[in-house]
Amino acid sequence: SYRRIAAWHVRHSPLLLPIAWWVPRLLIGNAYDPIDHVGRIAPRPLLIIHGTADEIVPVEMARRLHAAAGDPKELWLVDGADHYDPLRENADEGQGRLLEFFRRCVAGV
Repeated sequence: SYRRIAAWHVRHSPLLLPIAWWVPRLLIGNAYDPIDHVGRIAPRPLLIIHGTADEIVPVEMARRLHAAAGDPKELWLVDGADHYDPLRENADEGQGRLLEFFRRCVAGV
């Protein structure tokens, strides 16, 4: 959730530790928490792409989202990629993998 992301950042910033508990709860709601809705995507295919060096959304949140999703689902962790462009480092592999995912979706596999 957005609240969990904010809480993670506050806990990992020593200057913010005195306000670590209440800032995320007061300023950020959970109305659109993806984990509460991801299960409704199934039976449509879901591909979650997440960079392992993402400093904005911890990679563990992608793992949790994947675990909460119904099948068919796929989690692609891009080694060393950040939040903003996880496919930039190896665009050819990324394009190929995305095309293969879409081909499987269209074929119903």
